[in-house]
Amino acid sequence: GALELRLDTERREHQRAHRELETNLRGLSIGIRQKEELIRTLVRNEMEANSAAQEAKERVGKMERQVAEYREAVEKAAKELEAQEAELREASAEARAALQAKVQTQRVYTEKLKAAERQLGDAKRQLSALEKMQAERRRDEHRIDVLESEVARMRGHAGELKRKLKAEEAAERAAVEKLTKELARVRREAELERRRAQKLATENERQRSQLQGKAREV
Repeated sequence: GALELRLDTERREHQRAHRELETNLRGLSIGIRQKEELIRTLVRNEMEANSAAQEAKERVGKMERQVAEYREAVEKAAKELEAQEAELREASAEARAALQAKVQTQRVYTEKLKAAERQLGDAKRQLSALEKMQAERRRDEHRIDVLESEVARMRGHAGELKRKLKAEEAAERAAVEKLTKELARVRREAELERRRAQKLATENERQRSQLQGKAREV
């Protein structure tokens, strides 16, 4: 009857609220996972950019030292050649050969110097590009802070939804239990009333039979 209808309505209402809370909680959990993955990606990109920039700096430093060594070798060979040019006309064939070897050495170092300077220029340009990327990754730090704040807020909201869900489940159990007990009480009372009515009908029938018997005796 009315109590059964109330019990069914109560159950449906609690189930609707339960589903709504679960849907919100699932959406929130997905949002948290997505933002956490984005944070991990940004942090990983920043670490990779820092590592690449550091490697490029070390490579540039090494090449700068190599260029300095080649430059020093070229300058040394040039000074030796300059000092010996005055003696070139009077030098013996053996001295001329030694001088020619020094000329060749200077040429070799000059070519090495040019090649190293080209490589150094390329490395510096690459380093400049990496440093720009590194600066962009540093700007992502603010975005990471914002995302972490959003995740913390969303986790707080998720905790609140879980508490609401738990409270809703407890409220549903309490309401259903109350209505179930009330329905059971009403059914017991109805059964008692039915038995009393049945007993009364039986007693009435017995009395009617007795009266009819006495009437026949008269």
